[in-house]
Amino acid sequence: MNSFEESEAGFTQFCASVFDRPGVAAFCIDLQDRRGWNVNCLLLSAWAARLGYELTVEFWAEANVAIRSVDEEAVKPVREIRRRISRNPRISDELKGGMRRLLWYAELRAEQAVESLLHRTMKAVATRRPADVFANLAAYAGEDSPDVRKLAALFSESMTR
Repeated sequence: MNSFEESEAGFTQFCASVFDRPGVAAFCIDLQDRRGWNVNCLLLSAWAARLGYELTVEFWAEANVAIRSVDEEAVKPVREIRRRISRNPRISDELKGGMRRLLWYAELRAEQAVESLLHRTMKAVATRRPADVFANLAAYAGEDSPDVRKLAALFSESMTR
């Protein structure tokens, strides 16, 4: 996998690269919709492990506080509007396409704000020590489950290609 600078911009690039790998986006979005898990937090678990940061339950408590307002006031509302427009039969496909692109861009920029906050929180709070994707994901999810194991395997595979 490409070498990414250990910075907020590097994290954003890493997120885009890993999210684009086969199976990753679909499974992350499924977990977001089905389990309420934040895709950027899932991706941070992989990024942090790659850099040697252990993300504990205590870390995730702080990280969730750090991102809450941006996630609740920007990311989720824009996503919901984008999805509602996509399902609205009264709007022509041509108009839907343009509106979805604009809203997708706004959602992407809001997601990048969350990524920035997560990266800053990781640098300020997380402990540098040998870490792995599974442990970071399990701490985020608060469980060892088939979903956590599958995502850890997907991320690990994606980061070795």
